[in-house]
Amino acid sequence: MEPDTSHDLDLVSVFEAIGTEAEMEAIAIHSILQASDIPAVLVGSSALPNLPFQVKVPQEHVEQAQVRIKEAKAAGPEAADEAQSTDVPRTPGLIRSSIPTLPALNLEESIASYSQLGFAVRSRNDQYAILTRDHVQIHLFASHARVESGGCYLHTGDIQALHAEFAAAGVERLGDIEEKPWKMVEFEVYDPSGNVLRFGQGGK
Repeated sequence: MEPDTSHDLDLVSVFEAIGTEAEMEAIAIHSILQASDIPAVLVGSSALPNLPFQVKVPQEHVEQAQVRIKEAKAAGPEAADEAQSTDVPRTPGLIRSSIPTLPALNLEESIASYSQLGFAVRSRNDQYAILTRDHVQIHLFASHARVESGGCYLHTGDIQALHAEFAAAGVERLGDIEEKPWKMVEFEVYDPSGNVLRFGQGGK
């Protein structure tokens, strides 16, 4: 039998906190590091509120992670104030709906669970499923991690106008408009925590 070397993972904590906001802050930091291609592990449970939430990274990435966390905290309030003060005109009606995109540790079990809530499978493959009930959709993607960056799919009636609006507003990490094989025209925006907002319009 091979010896257990799990204690030799050489992970170092770059964040640790206890309290009502500790979990959200830990999740945000974990997402920021992952979005920056820095491997990170989230430790903690809301079921054990007396234990701290931690974010750990490999020893070789500690300095890089600390710098990225410091940058994110420093830019947070200023970036938010700047975004709110923009004078770019907003066209009503461009964003029509949103679809949550959720990780599924076991896609089959997740589909079964949502079927109990009245959701039916509209389409699926080994990695992704689209569930519907009435006019509501929920998208599930196969995930092997307990916590990952989240996402949301938002439909628009004029993707060109919406993309132009975001570009004029100076939105960072704004993707290009692309025509997808599934007959949608889409572009992506990543928020500071690494969450992706995917905007789409039905193609011809």
